[in-house]
Amino acid sequence: MNILIVEDEDRIASFIRRGLEGEGFTTRVEADGRAGLDAALTGAFDLVVLDLALPELSGEEVLAGIREREPALPVIVLSAKDAISDRVSNLQAGADDYLVKPFSFAELLARIQARLRSAEPVRRTTLRAGAMEVDAEAAVALVEGREVELSRHDVGILEALIAARGHAIPAGALQRRVWGAEPSGDPSVVDAYVDALSRRLGDGVIEAVGDGYRIA
Repeated sequence: MNILIVEDEDRIASFIRRGLEGEGFTTRVEADGRAGLDAALTGAFDLVVLDLALPELSGEEVLAGIREREPALPVIVLSAKDAISDRVSNLQAGADDYLVKPFSFAELLARIQARLRSAEPVRRTTLRAGAMEVDAEAAVALVEGREVELSRHDVGILEALIAARGHAIPAGALQRRVWGAEPSGDPSVVDAYVDALSRRLGDGVIEAVGDGYRIA
């Protein structure tokens, strides 16, 4: 499971990151709201831990941006504000949970685990993007009437890219999402898989953007 931590206090971010990685999660830390929102919209994360007091964009603005583009992505808000009105306003704005600082890691972990359990969707077996339809269970893509057989990794790549809704996913994030861990010491493994898949699907389906990929 991949957790995004959007927190500008190094001490708190490091505390959360070390604890979660010790529990087997993969984490990424962003220290400002704009970078945090961009990361959340890549489709590479299963849950966001979001501080409210952030530079660039406030936590409230990040939450609004996530809810607009990724309404099902679980978000746990962290804040030093303990007033009932603050909790209620953020929950009404779309936060899945609200944890007041200071907090224990055990409580944060329990809330993360609860949100991940409740957020587990029934896996969709049919995915669509433009002229392409992917049957994940049968491991087949239909592109303009042409069938393309898919490997397990091909299906994982397409599921991640389609879920990102046109946003590019960095190769490293795609690698972690599909393989669960680094498949080898060579980062070109993902590039090789995506390049081979792109050639089989045909021009104009998968697009390289910087160091990542998206559905064109």
